[in-house]
Amino acid sequence: MQAGNRLAKLPLAPWLDRVAPRWAMAGGCAVAGLGVLGLALLAHPVALAAVLLICALGTSTNALAVKQMAAGLADAGEHRLLLFGRIASAGNLAAAVSAPCAAWLLIRAGPIYWAALIGCACASAAGLTAWRGPVLAARAESSSAASTTLREIARRPGMRAFLAINACCWFLYYQLFSVVPLALSLHPGAGVLMGPLLTVNTVIVALLQLRVTRGAARLGDEFKQIAAACLLFGLGFLPLACWSGLAALLVFVGLVSAAEMLLVPAIDSAFVGLLGTAPRAGGFALLSVSTAVGESVGAFVGMHLYETLESLVAGTYWVVLASTAIGFAAAASRATNTSTGAGRAMK
Repeated sequence: MQAGNRLAKLPLAPWLDRVAPRWAMAGGCAVAGLGVLGLALLAHPVALAAVLLICALGTSTNALAVKQMAAGLADAGEHRLLLFGRIASAGNLAAAVSAPCAAWLLIRAGPIYWAALIGCACASAAGLTAWRGPVLAARAESSSAASTTLREIARRPGMRAFLAINACCWFLYYQLFSVVPLALSLHPGAGVLMGPLLTVNTVIVALLQLRVTRGAARLGDEFKQIAAACLLFGLGFLPLACWSGLAALLVFVGLVSAAEMLLVPAIDSAFVGLLGTAPRAGGFALLSVSTAVGESVGAFVGMHLYETLESLVAGTYWVVLASTAIGFAAAASRATNTSTGAGRAMK
């Protein structure tokens, strides 16, 4: 579902590059709200599938438009890295608050009232964005086909290498959601820890993202931050190889959360610098596909190799993963010197 949501951005991108970001955001919020209402009012499987597609359309539109708006504000003089840090912080804060609130409302009030409230929230967000959102013009002037536009973006100097680095980073990050639950499920009674661990991750990022981003801005080059994030991923895997128990899991989640806080704004900021004058929505759609590839491969490799390697020597999988993270860090660090200025273009 998540990979499909990312892939859905590809056909949307050419249209979004011809629409002002605030109107795209407002439209995405409105469409998502309609989809949520449909989830509560419809029961037929085919209708529900169609409504889920509508929700995906709205959320994908909004996700791309937010990145476009941040890039446009950076063009106007805002600090690019801090802008994307604020977006990451707001997203995690919303996730930390909205999920338990929505679950409570669904249980206490039922699906109709739940959908009505969520729909009203989406409508309010759409209206507020249209009324008070930053006034930024659409950047794309041509109406070229989606495939041609995406091919042109993919052929930009350094683009394919950057997309590969991005996929590698999300390969590492997704171990938190794929292999860690598998590892916990193999220990009786440990599976109940997964929910609290993910909550800890979300809360850490929501509270500390902006502070970490401000500190990371002193490094200057975003590729250094990406390399540092990979090293933190590697350090996070080592406690799981060395000892078991809650302490190892908490150290792992803490280091992975720190890596996430470095990684997400740095990836987006460096990518805008690499895009230059290319269409932003198309570029971020490609970046989203790269992320989906990294997550999918990370889940596939982990699910198929974890038990095999752990059956040989306990901790082998995590040691191999930590070594892989160090290799990815070296590749990202090398990109600092070979990039066409993405890291140096940060304002």
